[in-house]
Amino acid sequence: MRQQAQQISDGDRVMHAAALLEISEYEIFQRAYNDWYGQEADLRTLEHEFVQYLYFGTAPPWVRHYTRMLLDQHGEPVAVPARGLGVSGALLRLMDSRVGRFLVS
Repeated sequence: MRQQAQQISDGDRVMHAAALLEISEYEIFQRAYNDWYGQEADLRTLEHEFVQYLYFGTAPPWVRHYTRMLLDQHGEPVAVPARGLGVSGALLRLMDSRVGRFLVS
């Protein structure tokens, strides 16, 4: 099972964890920070890390740890194959998120 987890990208892991808890990806970052550091994140730090995630698809270690922990508890999803649309990963994550679905509805 751990080998399968290594094939899942940070973005996929965050999306699956958010869907599992029925919360936004941003809330995953908030909860992960609180779990890792034992306190609420300041807005500037949280926004900086979330923007990096949206642009580059990489999550900080505390988000990676939190999402792995959640998915280990509830069963890891399979890797999501590329959709072949020629669209960046960040845009695909946005379109799959609650915000993205709201924007296009």
